[in-house]
Amino acid sequence: MGQLDFSFKRKQLERFLELGKTMIVIDSRVDGVDVPEYLIGDYQLRLNLSLNFGLPVELDKEGAHATLTFRGSPYHCTLPWRSIYAVISHASEDSQVFAEDVPMEMLLEASSHEASSHDDSVSPSSLSDTDDADGPEAVGGSPLPAPAISPLLKAVSPLAGKPSGSSVNGE
Repeated sequence: MGQLDFSFKRKQLERFLELGKTMIVIDSRVDGVDVPEYLIGDYQLRLNLSLNFGLPVELDKEGAHATLTFRGSPYHCTLPWRSIYAVISHASEDSQVFAEDVPMEMLLEASSHEASSHDDSVSPSSLSDTDDADGPEAVGGSPLPAPAISPLLKAVSPLAGKPSGSSVNGE
């Protein structure tokens, strides 16, 4: 199998990082992902990257490599391009979803959410974004509630900007 071209994904992430803090959503089950052990297996892992955190962030042909802080301790993460399926700029609130790398579970949840979107039992509060950061430079990840990301995946195409059904709260 030949080397896949992730240059578009890399350019998008570079562009967002130039604007400021950027959230990436990854599938930590993808081969080659190196994150703290307690996060392995999370297919909705959210990580904040910034060139201003004072910790190394490097992008190369293999993926993103960054030292991030988890529970107060630095950890050097390896994030292959195939594992990254969404990037969201906290500065501009622009986002990009890479549909070819979205985990099947996310597609099924989005489909299920769409089918039940007319159900009155879904409240707006169940669709709110969660804040897992300890402070302005806290980074790391935690699972998203299933309904929170489904509208993002439903509303954002690879050519679109902002999600229309949810928001990402930047600083």
